[in-house]
Amino acid sequence: MYYILGNLRAISKNVRQIESNLNRSFTDARLKNPKTYEEKRAKELATYLDEADAILDLHSSRNKSSVPFAIFGPKSLNVAKKLDFDLITTGWDEIEPGSTNYYLNEKGRVAITVETGQHLDEASSKRAFKSIQTFLNLMGLTDEKVKMNDKKQKRIDVNYIYITKNNLKIVKNFNDFEKIKKGDLIGMDGHEKIYSVQDGIIVFAHDIDKSGEEGFVLGR
Repeated sequence: MYYILGNLRAISKNVRQIESNLNRSFTDARLKNPKTYEEKRAKELATYLDEADAILDLHSSRNKSSVPFAIFGPKSLNVAKKLDFDLITTGWDEIEPGSTNYYLNEKGRVAITVETGQHLDEASSKRAFKSIQTFLNLMGLTDEKVKMNDKKQKRIDVNYIYITKNNLKIVKNFNDFEKIKKGDLIGMDGHEKIYSVQDGIIVFAHDIDKSGEEGFVLGR
């Protein structure tokens, strides 16, 4: 069993990333030819993931209104159902390949990511600790008694990601998993109006000042 801190340099500087997104770095192409710090770090971490039967990846957010949720892969739904989250999600590998989940899902193993909430919120720390306890119990690594979730969870399948062409200025502060309708205005990319392509929910919508970046995610 390993406990690993992911992006060491980013943690030391209290930023999300140094050169690129670590959670897009676990693809064959980037692992074979790593260029950024994060890609080189992913190559190091992959040696541990290769040995792993399962992973629990713990994330938190700068956003004070961050909504806690879990991400599960094809082999991990039964684990996600036992975690103490009201919201569970899937589909991320198809629109955002390169996470630790993606890497282990490709190998047919158990992979769970939990978004625990805002960094400094005590409740976020408690969710992380409870998730670790539950995960270790389910993996048979501890016999500590843990109260597992038995409530019905809401499931969201994400299926669309918007990549900026120039930059993105959103029209309002969208809450994560806020309901949205097809045709609703989301923002401006340069001089182009960007609308929702479907009914559903929106996640991670934020202003971006350059092209080729992830602007927002839609799901159902």
